[in-house]
Amino acid sequence: MTVTAKTIYGEIEGIEKDDHLAFLGVPFAKPPVGELRFKAPQPPDAWTGVRDAKEFGAAAPQMSESYFPAMSPEKIEEDCLYLNVWTPRADGEKRPVMVWIHGGGFLSGAGSLPWYRGNRIAANNDVVVVSINYRLGALGFLYLSELAGDDLSPDSNIGIRDQIAALEWVRDNIENFGGDPGNVTIFGESAGGMSVGTLLGTPSAKGLFHRAIMQSGAAHNMVAKDQATVIAERFLEMVDLHPSDTAGLRSADWNLFLSKYLNITAFTVRTLLGFLPFEPVVDDDLIPKPAKEALFDGLSADVPVMAGTNADEWNLFALTQTDLTAITEENLAQRFERQLVGGDRVGREHARQIWEVYEKEAASEEEVPELLMTDVVFRIPAIRACETQSQHQPATYQYLFTYGSPAAPNGKPLGAFHGLEIPFVFGIADSPGAAFIVGNDPSIPQISKAMQSAWVEFARSGKPSAEGLPEWPGYDLETRPVMVLNAEPQIEHDPESARRQAWEGIL
Repeated sequence: MTVTAKTIYGEIEGIEKDDHLAFLGVPFAKPPVGELRFKAPQPPDAWTGVRDAKEFGAAAPQMSESYFPAMSPEKIEEDCLYLNVWTPRADGEKRPVMVWIHGGGFLSGAGSLPWYRGNRIAANNDVVVVSINYRLGALGFLYLSELAGDDLSPDSNIGIRDQIAALEWVRDNIENFGGDPGNVTIFGESAGGMSVGTLLGTPSAKGLFHRAIMQSGAAHNMVAKDQATVIAERFLEMVDLHPSDTAGLRSADWNLFLSKYLNITAFTVRTLLGFLPFEPVVDDDLIPKPAKEALFDGLSADVPVMAGTNADEWNLFALTQTDLTAITEENLAQRFERQLVGGDRVGREHARQIWEVYEKEAASEEEVPELLMTDVVFRIPAIRACETQSQHQPATYQYLFTYGSPAAPNGKPLGAFHGLEIPFVFGIADSPGAAFIVGNDPSIPQISKAMQSAWVEFARSGKPSAEGLPEWPGYDLETRPVMVLNAEPQIEHDPESARRQAWEGIL
């Protein structure tokens, strides 16, 4: 069956199911093509009649996912600025709204991927769920502001601007879909969690959301203009385009950009500029200061925050790790000298001290890099976000997901790897598309129900709680309570404290 709803741009026709409605492929901006490439999103044109909203829109241009083929979108096009809405009813009720921002290292992903479909959350919890696309890779995050001429007049942080445009669409339209524009929660994982952290530190996003959940990504993934400019210069050399070639930049086949993503990633890692070639930039415009500093200054003091990570994040990346991406004590010291502390003596001194902590914590020498990278990329930034936000907002909560996947593609179980919590939150851990990697442990349904309920209750009230979970206290610097999520959830105070303390004063 079909159902219609109104937006400020025109009427759309979606799908009516027994327990929810779905409106798919809804445009929130004009197609960002031609003269709109490398430009901030523009509001979509209005239409007459009823627009079809029964199929997902195209995802942003990206490379296919090699390890999880099911996580590659079916259709990719530069015309990609679409969102999807799942709601119990489009009846004028004011339900909490949860806006999902997908991950993928700012290089891949889409709001339409099977793990991200919000129908079960919406139907089971009487909330409205929205998933969004945003421009990725060079088309979303290539920093051209210091290079391109006035003819192009590129905007910076285009992917983040897309996310803000989607949130503005939610503000202006979601009431017609049974949602409350005054109670919007943004949540995301990996680059999506990093995006949530970025939005918390972006002045122009203030007021567009009221609660925030950062899953395996926080407020640390942000680069300076000079660093982003170096990457942009090298990338343009790779695709044989000059920054003054406005026509070429606007018309170049986006497949050319995709063909150089592995090369620019290698360059970024090799030159110690970071792990991601494309990510938000402190541009003195949209993002005037690093998000972690904006949080420290209290920009989002009124926003309840939940942040957390998985126990074995890096196990997923270890599957495809190369000599280039492997972490050693030596290149850890080099990174310290370049980015963290400064000075050869101090950098190497810190590296040796930290490496020794992880040698004591790890079950084997081979496990040291995996534990260390789990912390440096994911867990410590999440802790820093909670430390900072809890100084302004008592409704700050931290979790640690420890349920382990039995899948062992390289002979070693993946454990609580990067992204494993997603099917639990979305209630699809028992689906055929997830069971092969999640496993069939009898505790899975209860873990999923508790997690989904906690996420929804946080969106509803600003405090995560659920049947099956103990009381979840707010984070504080003295006791550091963390909800450990598994078959027997419990509050632990300062778990893995030795590893946390090793990073004090840095990162």
